[in-house]
Amino acid sequence: ITYTDEDGIATTIDINSIVDDETVTNLVDNGDGTITYTNEEGIAQTVDMASIIAANETNTILALTDGELIYTNEGNDNPNIPLISTDADNAITVGTDGSLFTDTSALTVEPWLVQGTTDKATENDQDIYQMGKVGIGTDDMLGTENPDVALAVNGAILTTSAIYADYVFEDYFEGFSELNKDYTFKSLKEVEDFINRNRHLPGITKIDALCKNQKGEYVINPSELSVQLLEKVEELYLHTIEQQKALEGKDREIKRLRQRQEDKDHEIERLQQQQEAMEERLSRLEKLFKE
Repeated sequence: ITYTDEDGIATTIDINSIVDDETVTNLVDNGDGTITYTNEEGIAQTVDMASIIAANETNTILALTDGELIYTNEGNDNPNIPLISTDADNAITVGTDGSLFTDTSALTVEPWLVQGTTDKATENDQDIYQMGKVGIGTDDMLGTENPDVALAVNGAILTTSAIYADYVFEDYFEGFSELNKDYTFKSLKEVEDFINRNRHLPGITKIDALCKNQKGEYVINPSELSVQLLEKVEELYLHTIEQQKALEGKDREIKRLRQRQEDKDHEIERLQQQQEAMEERLSRLEKLFKE
């Protein structure tokens, strides 16, 4: 080979003269865990590599099981390494395939707590509570300055009820109610008697049946109370209609009596006139007799 340096000076090297004394050896992988070495003299020697490695190898194991990194060293004396924190708000959990994943639902921190506990609510079917005020559709509790207002709704509210107060009309006109078999329309006299005995309206939850909160305030059911109040309104209308009919009947009777009185007055006036005429005739007769 010819080598030319930086100055352009070429040097020729005779490779054959350098390797003239080379010894030839050979190393072959037999593919079965052994290798065969052949020296310069052509003598082959097979070496069992698998047995050599097995005799001197150290065994270690690394595995992931149930959220723990399991590493086994040569002495089998090292502890497992937990990869999942035991903190209550931890969102990392073990998947069905044994790998770790982040439960995104657990990352959402809601202000709601599970009733009767201080646990964060995580499911939409849990009974929840929170101790602050709630505004729906409003960020200032609709501008109220009343500190006792706990719920402000900027919009309509829908609720459900298992019954509706039309059973009042049903019982009044039909004599019974399929909507509410326990209801019976009461006369005003029956209502008066009930109030005198019980000191509350029939069909309205009495105060003794109401619960109280921590402040000692009464707890009411708005849906139930609205039906009860509608029941009373419908009853009042029916009683008012009955009274109106009774008044109209009395008015007709009064008019009839007035007419009779007027007729009698006219008759009395006619009789008085006849009496006056008769007295005048008698007076004339008396004068004639005297003459």
